[in-house]
Amino acid sequence: MTSDEELTGFVKGLEKEQTSLVAIVFASLFFIAPTWMAIVVFCIKENENENLSHLKFFKYLILTVSCQVLFMMVLCDNPIPPHIYKNITIEFVRNTISKKIFKKTPPIYSDTLLVHFRDSGGQPEFHEVIPALMPQSTLYLIMFNLNEDLEKEYNVTYKASEEDTSARYKSSFTVKETILQILASIQSLHNYEKPGITSSALIIGTHKDKIQGTRQLQQIQQELEKEIKGTDWYTSDAIATTPNGDLILPIDTYNHNDVETVKDMIKQSTATRSYKVPVTFIALYFTIEKLNKPVMSFKEFKNHARDCNIKYEVELNRVCQYLQDTMGAIQYFKNIPEMKDIVITDPQILFDLVNELILCTFTFKNIRTMDSRNQAERFRFSGRFTKQVLQECDIIKRGLLTADQVIPILIHLSIIAPVGINSKGYEEYFLPYVLVHAPVSVPASMLTVATGYSPLLVTFKCGYTPRGVFSCLISSILCCKGQWVLSSDKIYRNQVMFHLTEHGHYVILKNCIKHLQVTITVCHGSTISDVPFPKIRGFLSQHLSIIITKLRYSASKVGHSFGFYCTLEDHATSDPHIAQCISNVQNPHIKCTIGPSPMTASLTPEQAIWFKDDYNSKRTTFDITHLSMVLQFLTDNHYDATAWRRLGLALGIYQLTLNKIESDARGKTEDCLIECLSAWLRQEDNVKESGIPNWYTLEKALDSIRQRSIADLHCSLC
Repeated sequence: MTSDEELTGFVKGLEKEQTSLVAIVFASLFFIAPTWMAIVVFCIKENENENLSHLKFFKYLILTVSCQVLFMMVLCDNPIPPHIYKNITIEFVRNTISKKIFKKTPPIYSDTLLVHFRDSGGQPEFHEVIPALMPQSTLYLIMFNLNEDLEKEYNVTYKASEEDTSARYKSSFTVKETILQILASIQSLHNYEKPGITSSALIIGTHKDKIQGTRQLQQIQQELEKEIKGTDWYTSDAIATTPNGDLILPIDTYNHNDVETVKDMIKQSTATRSYKVPVTFIALYFTIEKLNKPVMSFKEFKNHARDCNIKYEVELNRVCQYLQDTMGAIQYFKNIPEMKDIVITDPQILFDLVNELILCTFTFKNIRTMDSRNQAERFRFSGRFTKQVLQECDIIKRGLLTADQVIPILIHLSIIAPVGINSKGYEEYFLPYVLVHAPVSVPASMLTVATGYSPLLVTFKCGYTPRGVFSCLISSILCCKGQWVLSSDKIYRNQVMFHLTEHGHYVILKNCIKHLQVTITVCHGSTISDVPFPKIRGFLSQHLSIIITKLRYSASKVGHSFGFYCTLEDHATSDPHIAQCISNVQNPHIKCTIGPSPMTASLTPEQAIWFKDDYNSKRTTFDITHLSMVLQFLTDNHYDATAWRRLGLALGIYQLTLNKIESDARGKTEDCLIECLSAWLRQEDNVKESGIPNWYTLEKALDSIRQRSIADLHCSLC
């Protein structure tokens, strides 16, 4: 795989110090290599226009965000040599901004890049949490070794030092599957600023110098391009193309010309999108940057905002959202009681924290830092650790945050989950990212699977299980402190067994990369009829919806649905494939689209058992807890969200309420639909007279606005 040395060489080729600085660019870039090195790059560009060679700082400020990239130029009354830039005081910036003498000027583009990193430590496990930690609409650089077999499961080796002898583990996914899964995940990330825009990617094949001849290289490129262009999510602007029009750029990481080509592609990929923000937002950003404080109180943050002419609460909320969601410059967890008075102004400290926890499990570092070898081995093999482990992490040793603050953050992000008290009386936490993949010898069930039912499959619109969804789903389930608990130590990165304490049965979840598989093992002395299949399905659906939102995926691009392995007669293929379940109240059936035309069949008794309680639930009353279910149903059935106002009127919501919803959501269609449905489920306005919230009322409303195909209630999630 791509070595750290070679990756460093490639990065240094992008890192060129400049003495002249007039245009500043903030760009979020990820290098996703087979070692899964993730790097956020902040690029600084230089103006090339001779007419502006004697620019004056701090009089005019132009800013345009391109793919969350900020182009900025500032001029002032008196010429200031560029090399004095670092000595300019924040007070001078604030005073100039307060004069409000700004004009719009076209953005400046140039070829010079200065890169800074958000270091993820090179952990393949860390990629699972990237969607939760990073801003949207990021440019990703996906790097893989051209010299590796695309159909081969990749190996991962950890070393804390040259003397470390930690063993490697093998992934259960191939290089090709992983590349396609990453691309599908990137294209499914939600861009809150511009809903129609997705993140872009550059696919870079390293070790070009190791390839024997151009024929082998062409075969690799053609094979990957065929797979990529055959996906449902692929569009012409989803992936940056090379100067030759290819989707994969082969490079030698030490070759200067190859590095220049990458720089040119980055420039082209970030030059087409724009987003405007108030100048005061950027003044606050520079204020925070110059202070060089990783953490500050929210009171101090507000004072700095006030100094930058951000005086009102609504403006403060907007700048927080901009700096966090768009630029990724801060992390403010206002809904976590322990963190509501704290702003993290250097998100790198969260990266470092997760890195340290991962290293504790895959290298012998953990034995040196934990209290005992037994505790170290428990963390290594089961992913369980105590608060005492966090005390050894740098973020806590430096006094930036306490363990009591860090734990709620990690739980909030679904990175860890509490799993109970250990034998010594300490609370334990579970980190699913650090588990190894299940060996081939371990069957999907790990116990005898019950007969009389068909395994349930969970599929996603993007064609793959999005990155982070499986691991975060495990954490989300455990965090609810219900009756789903981990079954001893029979847990792996891609396969986890839960014990349902109320019923005694076991639920096994397996990540098959393109879908999730749910199997059941009946406890001793029980029968299949004792298993609450619909309840299990509904519980999983609820937590999947939570995780998809938390990881910033777009429900319209990721939306999950249920299905089974296709068993249609005369429709068998050499490879198992999925038939989607359409649990229409009138005619529940499965639908398989493999082949020249869609084929359908009624649910078998073994399949229908997952939905047996649904067929009589058409008039069951809904409340606000059913919001995610109803929203998921509409999304899965391609409801046109722009018709949310007509739907609201049909459901009994007053026009005045709908106007307020649109105003509060600033016209964002998905947010308007969510608030409209919330008002319906809370039975506001004239809802009771129009019909109590249930499937029947929703069907009638959809039919009245000419959404008959959806009104058929193909509700795979009801």
